[in-house]
Amino acid sequence: MKLTFFADRDEKFRVLVVLIATILLVGFIIVYLVLDIRLTCLLIKTTGIWCPLCGGTRSFINLIHGNISTAFKYNELFIGTLPLTIMYCISKTIEYIKTGCITVSKNVIKYSSLIMLLYMVVRNMFIIPR
Repeated sequence: MKLTFFADRDEKFRVLVVLIATILLVGFIIVYLVLDIRLTCLLIKTTGIWCPLCGGTRSFINLIHGNISTAFKYNELFIGTLPLTIMYCISKTIEYIKTGCITVSKNVIKYSSLIMLLYMVVRNMFIIPR
């Protein structure tokens, strides 16, 4: 079974979604990179458990600066799955351009969630947090 997004939405709604996503991205860039305000993960702050995304921003910034080994140390999952994620996003963008809707297999959601959960368990049990 597949989940379908935007199939019955009009063009104004699609433009609104893209506009909101762009505003959020620009807001993040201003807050994090320009104003140098660091956001803290609420899970690690309250429980001490590293979530699968902890270190992802630092990892991405190091990757942009060409520090691949440092980027990998901050979040192995993020760097390891980045090429697959980019290819998946490109394929879904092409699908949206061709059909006007995006379908996502429930298996993609299920297996992505399972991988993230397993990574979180392994990271907190066996990998020393940095």
